[in-house]
Amino acid sequence: MHAREISKAQAAHICTTIHTMSEKQRRQYAAREAMLIGYGGVSAIARITGLSIPTIKKGIKEIENGDLYMFNGRNRKPGGGKKKASETFRKITIEKNRAEGLQLEPDLNKAVERILIDSSYGDPSDTGRYTNITPEKVAQEINGKHESNLSITTYRRVFINLGFSLQQNVKLEQVGDPHPLRNEQFEYRKLIISQFENRGLPIISGDSKAKVKLGKFACDGREWMRIGQPRENKDHDFALRFKEIYPNGHPKLTEDFYDKSAIVTPYGVYDRQLNLGYTSLGISGDTSEFSANSIYNWWNTVGKANYQGAKELLILVDGGGSNRSRGFLWKENLAIIGHRMGLDAITVFHHPPGTSKWNYVEHRLFSMISKNWNAKSKDDLETLSGYISNTTTKTGLKVLCEIDYNVYLTEEKKKKLLLEQGINPNTVGTPESRFHQIAHLEFAHDNPIMRQWNYRIVMDRN
Repeated sequence: MHAREISKAQAAHICTTIHTMSEKQRRQYAAREAMLIGYGGVSAIARITGLSIPTIKKGIKEIENGDLYMFNGRNRKPGGGKKKASETFRKITIEKNRAEGLQLEPDLNKAVERILIDSSYGDPSDTGRYTNITPEKVAQEINGKHESNLSITTYRRVFINLGFSLQQNVKLEQVGDPHPLRNEQFEYRKLIISQFENRGLPIISGDSKAKVKLGKFACDGREWMRIGQPRENKDHDFALRFKEIYPNGHPKLTEDFYDKSAIVTPYGVYDRQLNLGYTSLGISGDTSEFSANSIYNWWNTVGKANYQGAKELLILVDGGGSNRSRGFLWKENLAIIGHRMGLDAITVFHHPPGTSKWNYVEHRLFSMISKNWNAKSKDDLETLSGYISNTTTKTGLKVLCEIDYNVYLTEEKKKKLLLEQGINPNTVGTPESRFHQIAHLEFAHDNPIMRQWNYRIVMDRN
């Protein structure tokens, strides 16, 4: 049969049949049809089927060598075929890290997720998350940094895997106008985090969680119980006293505490690099001293072992409460623990107003702890500590919890106590004067607000 003698019906039959076959079967079927035609058959079958001439010739060679298609057999040699984009990305990144001494993220999904986290809106602990960055921009940034050439289609697929999709009508519900320096501050957060990551230095996110009442109080949520046997709790949420929680005393609670309300302040520290949380349960006041000592306890329990030799620390906090950005009380206590930890400097990043939920400790630690103790009454300190310590996630989060029995007084109460002891409070100086005796500040910005949000505490060792 000559190539020109192939009828339209025969061509249609070949095309219909060949597209139902596997790769190797399709190649050898086309090769047999070409061999039947004879001279010019390879070109004719290539035009009809869309297969390339080298592919059909490969099929002819396989038939001649006896390498025939077998049902349920392999279509390719082991290891053959196109590699997954994630595997190619990992290989390129690891080689670049090894050659240039970098610490780029080799996991494609995690590399994209880090960019999306810094450019997303909405409550991160909720399902309503929106991003103002496109796959094209992500591709440009990651391909340039990792020297890869992954397609835009690949990045779109990663967006979908991470729970994002292109949607219409995105409206952000926000009380008040966002701070004009919000975006600039988050861009700086992205920069400072990458600098600390590349140097292998510790990065922690810290904040206080809402105070918790101890006692058999009803809590929101539901839990699995035997039918008709719900957990019984008090019908009123009046705060109990510690002596009601521990009627026979407590080995680590002084007698002064038995007349105080049994209210606990959890201060959380989250290490985003290790996916590890630490929570300190304070039974005293939520002061700057308590917050700083919680970070110090984290260092002795977790940080020192995992970051041996580190001389700098990055702390991400919000702008109010015990770690407020204004004033020197928080800075003074950080300088004190910095000396005790043997650090040369502590860099502090404060989140802009209205963005505290974007602090990592909020949506990666506290939200998980809340889910774990959902509907459970916090009978005593040990029970509360157990709920927190047993918090885990599918991504590998682990949480440590310790109880801080120290007494932390506010600055006003300290002055009052000095007066009662006959000491002039002015002799101890102000938080600012005490701070400048042991440390000094360095700033990376000229803008007064950005200087208030971002600073570096450098320890003075005289």
